Parts: sequence; C-alpha cells; structure tokens
Amino acid sequence: MKRIPLIIALSLLAIIGGPVATLCIVFLLPSIVARLIRHPDAKLVMLINLTVGWTILGWAIAAALTMPCKTRTRDQFPNADVP
Repeated sequence: MKRIPLIIALSLLAIIGGPVATLCIVFLLPSIVARLIRHPDAKLVMLINLTVGWTILGWAIAAALTMPCKTRTRDQFPNADVP
C-alpha cells in the first residue's frame, strides 16, 4: 500500500519533469552553446539569457550573440586590401 503513492509520484515526475527539463534546456541553449564554444562574451550571453531571455526578443539576441563572427584577415585573403 505504501508503494502506490511512490509510483504515482514517479509517474507525475516523468510526465511533468520531462517537458519542464526540455523547456529549461531550450531556454538556456544560447548560454550552453556560448560556454561550449568558449565564446569570449559567454558571461554576457548568460546575463542576457537569464535577465531578458524569457522574452522572444531577448532569447533571439542571446542566440545571435553566440554565433561566431568571421572576420577577414590577411592570412585568409592574401591578395585583398584588408586592414
């Protein structure tokens, strides 16, 4: 008889906990990616993500900051006039 509440509790945890964990991972995805790629502004991305990431615009800004910006260097383009 004591196992029934435990089974119910575990079932509820699986039903509710799975989507909640998935939403948390998606919410923190920009911070996770910035940390994994060792982005120089990873702390800024995490700050933006935690403060205004709950809005769609804030999350999009945090996600956009994690995308690496490729700049042209003289090594990549030896014949180009690149400062």
